Amino acid sequence: MQYDLSGLTASQLEWLDSVIGQFKLPHSFNRDPSSDWIVPEVLERFGDALRIHHAFSRQPLSKDRFEYALERALSLSGIAARLGSVDVQARRIRVAA
Repeated sequence: MQYDLSGLTASQLEWLDSVIGQFKLPHSFNRDPSSDWIVPEVLERFGDALRIHHAFSRQPLSKDRFEYALERALSLSGIAARLGSVDVQARRIRVAA
C-alpha cells in the first residue's frame, strides 16, 4: 500500500510521523481465547485504535470514544456492530461508564 503524500503540509506530515512512531513501539495485545467476538482481527484493530489515540493523548479513552473504536474494529473485521450500546452478533453489549 502506497500513498502520494506530496500534497500534505509539513504539519500534516509531522502528525503522520507521530502515528507511525506509535505503531513502531513494542506492544502486546491479549484476549480471552474463549471469546467469540473479540477474535484476533478485532483485537489487533482495537489495539491499533488505542495506539492511535495515545499518539495524540495521554488521557484514557472516554466511553463514547471507546464504543466508537470498538464498533469500528468489529465492523472492519466483518462483525456487524452499531454505535451506542454496541450490538454484536445480535447480542446487546453495554459499556458501563
